Amino acid sequence: MSNRAPTKKFITSEDTELIREHHAEEIDPEQIARRLGISVRNVKHTIRDIDMGITNHFTIEEDTILLQKLREGIEKPSILARFLPHKHDWMIRNRIKLFKRHGLIDQPDEMDDTDFYEF
Repeated sequence: MSNRAPTKKFITSEDTELIREHHAEEIDPEQIARRLGISVRNVKHTIRDIDMGITNHFTIEEDTILLQKLREGIEKPSILARFLPHKHDWMIRNRIKLFKRHGLIDQPDEMDDTDFYEF
């Protein structure tokens, strides 16, 4: 195993809020990146997500839609993203993995959709 530290830096929720504020003030993405010490690409992606209304958390309604479509046999994240316009396909893919870990997909008749929120 390597002792090298990971190089990928994730944007914190505080940074996202600062990007949102600076973007509302119409500050250039390059200046925002310099101020926060984040890459310009990450800032531009965050601004795009803000403008499109994409959020990183799922509501109960979105989970219900996702589980319903999975039970209908639609399993490809890129197709499921059409039913959840405020989510990227990678978010849906990770949510499906989470559902599988908690057994919400493998035993659809034994569990209620809301059981997921009780752990």
